[in-house]
Amino acid sequence: MSLWKALYDVFEKEHARVEKHKGQQRALLFEIEANINFIAVGLKQGLSADQIVAGIDVDVFKQSMIQGYDFNRLTANSLLAKAIIDYPEFDKYIGKSSDELVANVYGKIFVLQKLMIAGRFEQGGKLKSLLRMLILVLFHLQGRALPKRKSS
Repeated sequence: MSLWKALYDVFEKEHARVEKHKGQQRALLFEIEANINFIAVGLKQGLSADQIVAGIDVDVFKQSMIQGYDFNRLTANSLLAKAIIDYPEFDKYIGKSSDELVANVYGKIFVLQKLMIAGRFEQGGKLKSLLRMLILVLFHLQGRALPKRKSS
């Protein structure tokens, strides 16, 4: 095998690895954004909490976990205080890594789904809390600060 062929093979393997990472990243961001939109529209249209919880997607997250995906590769930064300056309810997440934030929000989803299956889920307020947390995680993974709250 020539040196050029060996170098090209190394390049191809690295390129495939990077593309796989980008694909997983896009898929996870899409899943989070789709869940945000679904919950928001479901709440606005008056769907029951059970219907909304049943419609939340977790397939990309599960697949990423099985494959050992490192969510810190989405963004190496921990959540910064300046990203949530107008949202004191998120102060407890300052300094948390992307991996911790993603695992936390999906953990909340799994709990709600299990409560629904057990017939113990009754509160729409938990959905609004989940919606806010999903928005926080999406903005963090995109490297954006949450928008300033409008003055009333």
